[in-house]
Amino acid sequence: MAAGGGIYNAGTLTVTNSTLTENEAEDMGAIFSDSGAKLSINDSTISNNRASNEGGIENDGTATIINSTISGNVASGCDSCSFVGGILNMGMLTIANSTIFRNVANVGGSGIENVGTLM
Repeated sequence: MAAGGGIYNAGTLTVTNSTLTENEAEDMGAIFSDSGAKLSINDSTISNNRASNEGGIENDGTATIINSTISGNVASGCDSCSFVGGILNMGMLTIANSTIFRNVANVGGSGIENVGTLM
């Protein structure tokens, strides 16, 4: 399994004033944050990433997204599977002052699919 075309996080990661764009992977396009991991994204852009499953971000741990943009990410998986273009949250996610738009998924959520706790 190839997870996290841009970043695979299994610890504590802070992404600030950064752009993650045009990453490609079989499973997750830009960022995969594993169970138990902590992820903070501040003043950053996650855009135009592509993967079979989640184009932008999959969070299985604890994540905070502040003053950031998640856009143009594509999940191009099979027609009978559930995939998410922007963010798949399976952990705890806090979003503030952020924009999530123009993400695309064949099946599942285009913007956010929340299976965990979203604040």
